[in-house]
Amino acid sequence: MSEEKAREVTDEAAWITGSGQACFASNSVNNLPSMSGWPQATTAAEKAYDQAGVTDPPENWT
Repeated sequence: MSEEKAREVTDEAAWITGSGQACFASNSVNNLPSMSGWPQATTAAEKAYDQAGVTDPPENWT
């Protein structure tokens, strides 16, 4: 949605400034080192933070 349209719809729009994606060749749940930490999600988050210019992301996201 364009910024102009968003302003018509709401006074409190959320702006997405970064997006990250990651995929590993072996994405079977059986191959994950832990069920509470997915390396793909961490990689995607790092890419999104970098793209958005976030230099101090939250520490406890796992």
